[in-house]
Amino acid sequence: MANKIKGDASVSEDSAFRYGNFIINGKNVEVPLQAIDAKKYYESKINFSNLNLDISEIYKIYNKEKLNKFKTYPEEEIKEERSLALWKNNTPEDSVMLFFIRFEGKEYPTGEEMKMLIRLSYTFSDATPIPSFPDVFKEKISRVKGNGQPIVEDKIVVTEDKLKKHFSFLKEYVDTLNVLNHKDILGTIPINIGSSNIEKLLSFYYGEGINHFYIDFGGASFNRLISGPLMYSILSKIKMLGLEYQKTFFYSINGSPGRFQKGAKVIGSKDILTGGAGMDVVGRMHMRAGGGEKPKVTDPRVKEKMKLNKIRLFNKGDYGYYKLETKSIPFKLPEDNIINKEFLVDPNKGKKFGDVFNMHQLSIENENLRNYIKENYKPLARIKKEKAMVSPKDLSLIQKFKLKIKSVI
Repeated sequence: MANKIKGDASVSEDSAFRYGNFIINGKNVEVPLQAIDAKKYYESKINFSNLNLDISEIYKIYNKEKLNKFKTYPEEEIKEERSLALWKNNTPEDSVMLFFIRFEGKEYPTGEEMKMLIRLSYTFSDATPIPSFPDVFKEKISRVKGNGQPIVEDKIVVTEDKLKKHFSFLKEYVDTLNVLNHKDILGTIPINIGSSNIEKLLSFYYGEGINHFYIDFGGASFNRLISGPLMYSILSKIKMLGLEYQKTFFYSINGSPGRFQKGAKVIGSKDILTGGAGMDVVGRMHMRAGGGEKPKVTDPRVKEKMKLNKIRLFNKGDYGYYKLETKSIPFKLPEDNIINKEFLVDPNKGKKFGDVFNMHQLSIENENLRNYIKENYKPLARIKKEKAMVSPKDLSLIQKFKLKIKSVI
């Protein structure tokens, strides 16, 4: 593995926001940083101009059925590879690309399926993330609700046998990957398997020479990571293994930007604060919440409002996410905005271009965050003073987390 990830990041005085540089496959990444969704960036046909796109990501969901389709119909696999190449080649040549795979289903990939996944991820990634396997620990559990109604739920059940099988598969995956790999590997850390099992997973990775990680939030926000023992357990285990925190690269993905309560028109952003949980790069939220069966709406005015309500716009002036109620944006668009206002308030296009607007604004704000840290290493104080929509509870949580991890970083 010739191209190991190298670099380091120092921790701020008032929080776990980190500042530094990492070299990934010969390309420089200055952190903290928000990643760009390469697919959405390509489809928008918008150029982020001279903004440094240090890192972009591709996120794909595969399962046995889809991989079998690739084997049976080669043109489908060729089509997939062409799409991936288009998204990758649309980003700057000196930009790091990471290709994340979510493999769904309770069965692990076969050896042949594993090689298909490795071929894709290796080809289109500057470091190779191990896929996430969200279903392998799930079981159907029956219970009776308080009102006496019986229900069946998916629950995470982790046994020693399941862990042994999981590590055996990961070992085979890493061994197969290392046959052709001259790039570094990112170990995946799911946050829903419990702190003690995550520590065992980290020990496995360490034994395989995997020292950099991405944490799959699974749709949760950074609060889930640092309000309990999760991130503390990760950092303390890293220290026990002899790894240096400053030289360990952390990436997060599928973190919630924040959830709107009923009737709320604006909420404080969660994703811009995720660096305060010790993440060097914050990836995009790719999971979509299910809504069950949607009621049929025939009134065109109601339809339009429902579409507008799905548009969320990030205001870096106050760190708020705003929900559109009408075709009027509830805050002044910044001078550095590069997206036509009419696109943002279009009921049919606004969701798509709103996502791109948010990526662009978050990327700019991360440049500002890096400057905040370089100025006096107290970014949280600056945020607290200038960003009115930030939740005081979030700020307090980040401050307490920094105090909690002092002994292990």
